[in-house]
Amino acid sequence: MSKSASFFTKNVIDVLVHTYSRGSISNEAFERRLDKVIEMTSHQAMMDQIADLDATPNEDTLTYALENIN
Repeated sequence: MSKSASFFTKNVIDVLVHTYSRGSISNEAFERRLDKVIEMTSHQAMMDQIADLDATPNEDTLTYALENIN
């Protein structure tokens, strides 16, 4: 995994952790989404896992997504 892809994955996971820590998603939902993100290679699929959450990835992650997701 490239450094930028690893950074992207980490930030998607950070959104999940932040949302879970606020109690916005259940433990089961957090674990299910986290497992999917860890296994995924598609950035779009990762973004889909957090698209419905209130927290958003940081600006660098969003910029990376815009530049690299087809």
